[in-house]
Amino acid sequence: MNEHESATAQSGDAAHNDNADGVEIPVEGIGAAAAADDSNDQQAAFANDDTEDEALASRKKEVAELKERIAALEAERDEFREHAGRKVAELENFRRRTEIERKDTMRYANMDLLRKLLPVLDDLGRAVQAANAGGDFESLRKGVELVYGKARTSFEDAGVTPMEVVGKPFDVNHHEALMAAPSAEHPEGHVVNEVERGYLYHDKVLRHAKVVTSTGAPEAPQASGEAEQPGASIDIKA
Repeated sequence: MNEHESATAQSGDAAHNDNADGVEIPVEGIGAAAAADDSNDQQAAFANDDTEDEALASRKKEVAELKERIAALEAERDEFREHAGRKVAELENFRRRTEIERKDTMRYANMDLLRKLLPVLDDLGRAVQAANAGGDFESLRKGVELVYGKARTSFEDAGVTPMEVVGKPFDVNHHEALMAAPSAEHPEGHVVNEVERGYLYHDKVLRHAKVVTSTGAPEAPQASGEAEQPGASIDIKA
């Protein structure tokens, strides 16, 4: 056997050993598969890097948006705080002005009424001067009546009206009873006489009327010489 035949026989034995399991594994295929696996690993790593970069960028964007929103809310808060401060100051100024106006209104509430009463005061002064000058009584009386009429008109224009109480049932809301007396004209519990006139200011009592009320009709006097009834009281005078 020469060298060529010996090499052929060895090659045949090697081929027989490789195919002993019935699978032929080429060397070139193994290298290509390994290269493909490496490429896939690299691509997966790059994909993971890209995904992480995108997630990081998304988070940064969200953080930036949140910061902008926080800044906007803080600006809005400051604006509302400033607005509230101005309103509080305006309310305080309004309260002070209202208090001053209320005091002025109370202080000068009677100015119009007093202005209307000034002519009455002037007329009273002239009446006193006429009386001191020794004028006749009739002229003085007429002058006083005119002054009284003018004063009553001024009060009525201001809403003050006198009460009419005589003959009316006693009313604790309008009357003040000073005493009680029998009356043949007025039934019990009615006003007999007016001691001091009462006045109304619109629908409210300005001053209660001081009155005398009736206790009913007086008892009939006993006839002279009439026999004294048993048990009658005896008035003993010292």
